[in-house]
Order: sequence, then structure tokens, then C-alpha cells
Amino acid sequence: MDNILTLWPKRLKSHHDAASLVEKYQKAEKATEADFSAKLEERPENNPKAMYVHVPWCDRICSFCNMNRKQADAALTAYPARLAAELEKYGKTRYLRESRFEAIFFGGGTPTVLSTEQLATVLSALRKNVHLAEDCEFTFESTLHNLQEDKIGLLTQYGVNRISVGIQTFSERGRQFYNRTYNRQQALDKLRTLQKLFHGDVCVDIIYNFPGSCSFRNFQKAGSKRF
Repeated sequence: MDNILTLWPKRLKSHHDAASLVEKYQKAEKATEADFSAKLEERPENNPKAMYVHVPWCDRICSFCNMNRKQADAALTAYPARLAAELEKYGKTRYLRESRFEAIFFGGGTPTVLSTEQLATVLSALRKNVHLAEDCEFTFESTLHNLQEDKIGLLTQYGVNRISVGIQTFSERGRQFYNRTYNRQQALDKLRTLQKLFHGDVCVDIIYNFPGSCSFRNFQKAGSKRF
């Protein structure tokens, strides 16, 4: 860890901690609800556009994560319909009617904690109300245990072409420490199955340089770039 500290004198524990650095170069400005509503009725500028959709629930809480998420509970049941209603509402605005989005990102939490039927509710509303560019990068964050075959098929059906999987580590000790589902070999097997079933890009998140972690060289030995 010492070699990391010589490169970066201060550790940033999450994306939120980076705000103080970003604000040195870009002043933060907050919009009121009225400002936001007015912007949505303006003609959109001709620039790249992206949309982020947050699903703040997980069915298993990892020890390393400090993002806006919580254990799945009864409130999750009503969330898909609420998201669909929001997409319907904003889809009527000029900004969305006249925009083409080059990136859609579902993050969390774990968006694939939603059932296949719940995902269909949200994705149907999104495709109805949001216009995607022909080469749109459409991403879902997920864990391996939430990716059943029917969900993979549904994501493909609605145009998802990139899945970002929270592997974090292939170290047996690390997987236990971070409360990950599956051991190293099971995780590799699940990734191979995912690649066969999903015809888009499969990406993995890796936490590196913690004591006992699997180095990138060992990661390659575990099965190469194609797992």
C-alpha cells in the first residue's frame, strides 16, 4: 500500500469524495425545481447526452461499498412502477422528445435485484419515452447471482449491450472478506456462462492492491481476457 500512497497522498473512499477535487476546476451549481422544469421545456443542445437510473437496493450488502444502497425491503416492490411513471412524465417534455441519448447507465445498488417482470416494466417505459442513438452504450450494473438466464434475455431484448459485473476479486480470502457470493472458481464459471448467454460487452469491477488480493497477472492466469 505504501507505493500507492506515494502516488496519491490522500485516499478517496468513494466517488462522492472526489467532489472537492472537481470543484477546483468546475464550480458546483444547484438548480431549483423551477430551473429544472424550465430546462426540460427548452430545445436541447446538439451535444452528447447520457442518462443514469439509480436502483438503491441490493439483496446482499458488500462490506466495501458505501454507495447509496440498502438491503432489499418492501419499498422495492413499488419502485419499478414509480420509475416507469417518472419516465412517462419526463418523456412528455421537449427535452426528451427531441433528444437522442448516447449512453444509458443503470446503477445502484444492484439494478438486477429487480425481478424479470419489474425490469420489463422499467425498460418498456424507458424505450417508449427515451430515444436512443443507434450506437447507444446501454449498461446495467449487476452481480453474478442476480443474472438468471431469463433476465439476461430480457436485457438483450430491450437493447442492453453492456453488463458491468461487481467481481471485485478472485482471491478466496478477499471474496470472503468482501462478502461476495460464490468462490473463485464458481465466479469464473458464472462469467463464462454469462459470456455465452449475453452477446454484448461483459466488464468486471476489480478492487486492487489490498493485502492478499489477486494481481492482474494472476487474473490473466485464471483464464485470460476471455475468462
